[in-house]
Amino acid sequence: MAGATAIELTARLLRRDPAVTRAGTRVLLEGNTQHLDSQRAERELGVTFRPLEATITDETAWYRSHGTLPIPRDHASSTERTKAGAA
Repeated sequence: MAGATAIELTARLLRRDPAVTRAGTRVLLEGNTQHLDSQRAERELGVTFRPLEATITDETAWYRSHGTLPIPRDHASSTERTKAGAA
């Protein structure tokens, strides 16, 4: 915490944004002791969540379809084989 204080003070003197703050450090340190869950959002707002694996799979497919993420070589060759077999 003392390090964050020194960084904040230095940043204030130099009139810059601090790279680390005491508040941010406190959140990181307390993160191990806090238990957070989504039960209240589910109960009060009716929010539902899907498995993380499905989300990552869909996100990966979206990025690949938009050309942002390359298609792996082994995936590309199996796709080509599938297309060739269907023709």
